[in-house]
Amino acid sequence: MTLDWCALQNAIARYGRVLIAAACWLPCDSGAQTTADELDPVATVVELPTVIVTSRHSQERALDVPISLVTLSGDDLAAAGLSSVTDLPQRVPGLTVVSVNPRLTTFSIRGLGSSSQNDGIESSVGLFVDGIYAGRAGNSVFDLIDLERIEVLRGPQGTLYGKNTTAGAIHVVTRLPTQSFEVQGESRLSEYGGEQFRGTVSGPLVDDELAARLTGYSTRRDGLIENRFDGQTLNNRDKAGARGQLLWTPSGRDLVARLITEYGRGDESCCAYPLVAPIRPNVTVRDDYMEYTRASSDPFDREADSDLPTRAFVELSAASLELVLPLGSQQTLTSLSGWRDWHSVPLSDDGTSLRLAAFGTANGQQQFSQELRLNRDDGAFKSVAGLYYLHQQLEGRDRAVLGDELVQWTLGGLIRERVPGATRRDVGLALDLLIPPRTLDGMVVQAPYWQHTDSVAGFASTHWQALDSLIVDLGLRYTHEWKLANVSRSRSGGDVDASPLALTNNLDVLGNLIGVDLSGATFNGLIDGLVGGEFSRRDRYSEGNVSGNVALNYTLTPHASVYGSVARGYKSGGINLGVTGETVKPTFKPETVNAYELGAKADLLQRRLSLSGALYYSQVRNYQALTFNEDKALIPDPRQTNLLNVGRVRLRGVELQADALLPADLRLRAALAYNDAVTVDFRNAPDEDTRRNDRDLSGRQLYNAPRWSGNVGLSHSLSLGHSLVLESGVDTSYRSDTFGSVERGRSSRIEGYTLTDLRVDVRSERQGWVVGAWVRNVFDEQYLAATQALYGVGDYGGFAGDPRIIGLRFGWTLP
Repeated sequence: MTLDWCALQNAIARYGRVLIAAACWLPCDSGAQTTADELDPVATVVELPTVIVTSRHSQERALDVPISLVTLSGDDLAAAGLSSVTDLPQRVPGLTVVSVNPRLTTFSIRGLGSSSQNDGIESSVGLFVDGIYAGRAGNSVFDLIDLERIEVLRGPQGTLYGKNTTAGAIHVVTRLPTQSFEVQGESRLSEYGGEQFRGTVSGPLVDDELAARLTGYSTRRDGLIENRFDGQTLNNRDKAGARGQLLWTPSGRDLVARLITEYGRGDESCCAYPLVAPIRPNVTVRDDYMEYTRASSDPFDREADSDLPTRAFVELSAASLELVLPLGSQQTLTSLSGWRDWHSVPLSDDGTSLRLAAFGTANGQQQFSQELRLNRDDGAFKSVAGLYYLHQQLEGRDRAVLGDELVQWTLGGLIRERVPGATRRDVGLALDLLIPPRTLDGMVVQAPYWQHTDSVAGFASTHWQALDSLIVDLGLRYTHEWKLANVSRSRSGGDVDASPLALTNNLDVLGNLIGVDLSGATFNGLIDGLVGGEFSRRDRYSEGNVSGNVALNYTLTPHASVYGSVARGYKSGGINLGVTGETVKPTFKPETVNAYELGAKADLLQRRLSLSGALYYSQVRNYQALTFNEDKALIPDPRQTNLLNVGRVRLRGVELQADALLPADLRLRAALAYNDAVTVDFRNAPDEDTRRNDRDLSGRQLYNAPRWSGNVGLSHSLSLGHSLVLESGVDTSYRSDTFGSVERGRSSRIEGYTLTDLRVDVRSERQGWVVGAWVRNVFDEQYLAATQALYGVGDYGGFAGDPRIIGLRFGWTLP
């Protein structure tokens, strides 16, 4: 094959004069004429593709749906190399995804979201995979591959997606098996040892009746944080997975059956992060007593100091069966059955090379769901009615293994506060004699918990063509849930009797004789105050609630409409799956949202320009958030795990989107979101200085809610002749500053940042191969992807975002 160098030079010139000199050395006869057969150009795109969505359980144009939504094409995501759920905010303004480890993955839309630190709280953003509700956001941590599209619905979706969607819903739609044989493969290689391999095989097993599809992937990358303790790197990537499908369309019958099975596994040295300055005095004074210098508090130094393994293991198994049976010409019955089994086993060091403690919360979740849905089309009326059932089983185990330097670090800090300049060398021997190191060494403090949930719902909606230009949508859903949970805590191991203070434990006997509780004066009482004592409780919770929506959609032209909607969203209350004290209730209230939205959508200029916009206002009551435990323990819980209800939250803002075909075969997309998310009534907020829930944050911006976010993308496709196509793109996204924790701690602030990605590919349309190069974070922006509360409250770990990474892409498709 002879490459048409003239066409190549012209293409390079169109990308910028800077590159012309690099191409001019190639021999080219500028007067030569190139025939159409030699160029074999790619057909020029004359209009934008029609976007079809299934967000309301039927196929319809996104233009006709009275919802603020963003649809991400699977092809576009693959071309841009966006394969992680944490990449989605670069394309969806108003969406925030935080994943400090697989279990703690959280979503927010329009500033409304929930932390996953306590398993009793469920996400305000519903995650659905091929119509199946995934009860935990951690289900999303595996690679997003072989997708048809992702639909992100903003605002409460309380009717058809009634299970916990007060903020919105994310619907992942995978590709169907095909009746034509196809094979696809791709590899991406990058700096820091990055390797990503993915492949798909699809085709018929029985012609016109049974088709299959098999997809697999593997993703690896070295860690980006250096552990000064042993020279190893931390926070690597190591995940793999597979998805298999069968699509049965038996001849002579209208039945369609789709079976999907999926498996994913990750085992990574994750997740390490340094404390971010400023660090509270009660931590620094303990370090000073030990004469210990922590790793850098600048997260962009990417330095850790961990003497214990840091690990995050996660595994997912899932299966679903969809049956679609037409009942005459007007009705269709759909059965959707789903099963998911997800579990995670993390292990976190205390962040130092001191022998203090190792933490981890093993967590498992199993669920089974069944939905029966009847769709009916009567011309002017299109309706959906259904029944839904979900059973979930959650179990977990908070576990801390204590080290032999914990007493010195904890109590020694108290000594230094009263005796400035005191160090372990000065008074450590006396403290060791009083409480020998083996007293706590190897002691295990664990808090197992479990919860069983049953949820049932009935729902109905109608799509009424009231007038030629007016469509009325009505929806209603009733949900009832029953929850049963058990939480306990115990400690074992160590050698409490090694301390001479253990003699005070006999005071318990004296207290029993005289009828006075003296347990607080015993050594066991001291240990309980240090690491936590015995605890057990069992709770039940039951409630029902109604959600729904009303929307009016007025058609201005066949390609333009305006709409207004009112919706009520509901997220169930529940049981606090943590150890509760006197100041924290064992149960919490449901979260409800009343949302109002006005919007417009249009395809203009002969479908070369697509525009949409929405104005919204939402009132949230009893927003579910997390706070620290007010226990008086000298070693505070290193996580925020106790639940509280924020009285009132207000969300208001505007969302704009544009997609345009420009001259010279350029395609432009842009989106912008302004979000004013405010805690209107929040007088029980955590205070990082007093460590009590008595701070008034009423009128302040909600956490993980950047006020501004947006993105711009420009792509180009140009024929080089002989079925070769040069494709390129540049994408820029921005988000303004926000806070990473509900109490808006000083060190939890995340500054605004801008990320830019570049990509250039050469594709053979005839032979099916593609080669390319890409750059993520072109300008090497230093930014925090997230912050996480540690040591109770007031100290925060910082998760530095990825630096600039350069890579190559190789792919092929058959036939």
